[in-house]
Amino acid sequence: MELQRICIRGFKSIEDVIFEPKTGFSCLVGSNGAGKSNFCDALIFFKNVVVKGVSSAIQEVGDKSLLTNAEETCFTLRIRNPETSHEYEYVLSINIQESKIINERLSTNLLSIYSRKTDNVEKLNFEKFNSIIEDLVLKIKYVEDNKSIKSKEYKKALGSLIDFKKTIETIRTEIPESLRENIQDELSSDKTGLSSYFEDEHIYEYISNLNIFRINPLAPKLPNKIFNKSNLLMYGENLATILLELQNDEVKWNTLHELLNLIVPSISEISLKKGDFDDFLSLHFKEDTRLLPAISISDGTIYTLAILTAILWNQSKKSLIIIEEPERGIHPQAIVELISFIKETILENTVNVLVTTHSETVVRSCNLDELWLVDKIKGSTKLKNAKISNPHLEESSLDQAWLMNLLNGGLPW
Repeated sequence: MELQRICIRGFKSIEDVIFEPKTGFSCLVGSNGAGKSNFCDALIFFKNVVVKGVSSAIQEVGDKSLLTNAEETCFTLRIRNPETSHEYEYVLSINIQESKIINERLSTNLLSIYSRKTDNVEKLNFEKFNSIIEDLVLKIKYVEDNKSIKSKEYKKALGSLIDFKKTIETIRTEIPESLRENIQDELSSDKTGLSSYFEDEHIYEYISNLNIFRINPLAPKLPNKIFNKSNLLMYGENLATILLELQNDEVKWNTLHELLNLIVPSISEISLKKGDFDDFLSLHFKEDTRLLPAISISDGTIYTLAILTAILWNQSKKSLIIIEEPERGIHPQAIVELISFIKETILENTVNVLVTTHSETVVRSCNLDELWLVDKIKGSTKLKNAKISNPHLEESSLDQAWLMNLLNGGLPW
């Protein structure tokens, strides 16, 4: 799926931002405290609300006052299926202080599927809609059969098509009463309709597979129990478990070794060892001829391995992968190779990747339209695309242009 648009209002320092990526790879640049992490936090909170409910999402944060004092927090997500050109747009408004959903709407570029205002739920009845489509096909055939005859039947059929066109235009923005589904069950103000009725839709899959990674290199170094085989956790603490699963995919496992060896030439092999008397799993690396425990390996190597694993594990999930500061502890040339791999993965898979950074090397590896400048102005986080803000700027030496403030924002200090 292609990410078309994210709009966030009323979350932490974000009053109102619009993010419309120009490519599958995007990079947020800006100083500490500008709001890059708040943007990422907002997306994870949004995912948790959709999948788990408002109360559970708030509990994971712990304190409502840390999220917002606004009466309404609103999220808009628009994605596009490149295979069918269908667009999905999902709008969700919640009152965090009262832990309830205010508004919710799901639509495509053709029609409105679902809408909700507090407890009033409107859902498109697909059986009725399909019968209209079938009727349309018959009308079109009838018009085609009679178009050469200036008859009353032709005019009548043509009039029916015009009426149908008006119906379709209405469905794009609202669900006509004649096409509404009678929903008997009561929907909790804590739970989204998207998770209740549309788990099979692409947009729900996109949201539920959204992931953010803030790797803590110490966590994967220590022996861990085998747990959570579904995905790498935010801080990478279950890295050994995911690597154990990744071994089952020979292509990905070999790719991981090749990439790690390219970025860290001294590492020739990744090894996993289970405890003799427990279910603990420890990570080891072969360096030259020695097999070393992960605790003896540099933070940068562990960090690189975790990021590579996150990308390989999620590349086929057609969602958004967020990586905060991928450059930490990594040699500049290794960063170039890492960003290059991420971009190649995006070209080969319908996955979107967003990174945040303070690194000149990461900025140098970006195209102008991939850079998003993040600034805090009067306490409010602002985002702007570097290409749109600087349409005449040359692509070369973007890192120098950034540091010299030729991009007009997003400075690292």
